[in-house]
Amino acid sequence: MSETEPTREDAVQPEVGGGDPNTQATVLVGIVGAILVFVVIVWLQVLFYDVQDQQVVRINVGDPRQLSLLRAEQLETINSYGWKDQQEGLVTIPIDRAMELVVRELAAGEVPPSGPAGEQP
Repeated sequence: MSETEPTREDAVQPEVGGGDPNTQATVLVGIVGAILVFVVIVWLQVLFYDVQDQQVVRINVGDPRQLSLLRAEQLETINSYGWKDQQEGLVTIPIDRAMELVVRELAAGEVPPSGPAGEQP
């Protein structure tokens, strides 16, 4: 063989077990990894609590449109006149009017104030 041709022994061989590890790169990878793990954990917690809140609303309230319809129906009921039982002569009056009548009756002394059941004034 000639001196210009590389031989098998002259080929570049990887260095085995030699040299110190790159400390700065190791620390950098560790810090970046820890930050990523922290961010993922925080993101998962936010996602969990958001889904949990949605489920609580869905279970307790149901459909928000139904809730608004129910509230509107209740407001209509307490703010309108109507028959409760026409055969017995029971009527409903708006809550504001009912409160005015009760205050007027109490101020005039027409209705005794109510107390615990069975207690006489």
